[in-house]
Amino acid sequence: MVLPSQISEEHSVCLDETHLTNCSIASDENFALIQHELTEMKSHIQKSEAMLRAQELKLQELTTQEHKLNVLANERYLHIVALQRAQDQLNIQKHSSNLELNETYRQLDAMHRMLIDIHASTSWRVTKPFRFISRQLKRIRTVLFK
Repeated sequence: MVLPSQISEEHSVCLDETHLTNCSIASDENFALIQHELTEMKSHIQKSEAMLRAQELKLQELTTQEHKLNVLANERYLHIVALQRAQDQLNIQKHSSNLELNETYRQLDAMHRMLIDIHASTSWRVTKPFRFISRQLKRIRTVLFK
């Protein structure tokens, strides 16, 4: 590509009539050359603009896709936060249930100790024959009145 600044002075300056014809031919050649270069530049600019438009469309698509991914990521983050809160609630309920279970075991153990104390007491041992007779009488009554 020849730029206008690269055209020699002898082609651009016409001082006398003898050189006028040569200068005119040189000017026509320079004009044609410049016109050809200009056409190539316009073509290059059009191709560049087309590529730029394609890149802008691609950028818009990527921006839209990025936005959708950000929305999805935010939704998933909120879902994770909700699941963590639910897990925290379940952990609190589990802890509460464990406390209740421990209290129930403590009460059961206390009642078991009370039962052992009752069976070891003198009154329980003294009334054992009466309980035995009472059970036998209930069995006889059940058999007779059936």
